[in-house]
Amino acid sequence: MITKITYQFVLNHADLGPTTIPIENFSARLREGDAESYLQVTIGSYADYQDTVIDYMEECRTPYMTLYKRLHSADTYTSYEITTVDVETANLENGARSDSIVLTGHRATWNQNPASRTLVGVSYEKRGLNNEYDVTYRVRCAPANLVYPSDSVTYSSESATYTFTALLVSITSSSIEVSSDG
Repeated sequence: MITKITYQFVLNHADLGPTTIPIENFSARLREGDAESYLQVTIGSYADYQDTVIDYMEECRTPYMTLYKRLHSADTYTSYEITTVDVETANLENGARSDSIVLTGHRATWNQNPASRTLVGVSYEKRGLNNEYDVTYRVRCAPANLVYPSDSVTYSSESATYTFTALLVSITSSSIEVSSDG
């Protein structure tokens, strides 16, 4: 039984190696092939990580970042890679009440092992009927679900192969939305 879900963010480059950085929130859109996956993370400890991020952006031609989901149960956890993207922008943002670093990137990805998954904790669903052969689905569910593009997903009495997965996670809320193109 899953007792807790956490996320781990790693900034990496072949020359500088990996460094794990705590994040406040992230937004990810997982797609396959030419429709590249996207990841944006917010690092809240501006002063603690400013020099590290600047080093990676200035010293490396192509730093990349990987986001992992950790499913905890009892005294152990299992870690799953959500996505890896190339870092395209690093913004050091200074506000009146807080400072943060926002990293954004894209990369073409493919699901090497499509799986059949059953969604739990569905809080919203939409079924679009354009014609009898063109049906689209959109489902919002609990973050405990692991869903990747090309996975075959079942929920309620519906079943579809999904082409797009969006993850929205902050300190106070989280959700996963999966959709099919029809």
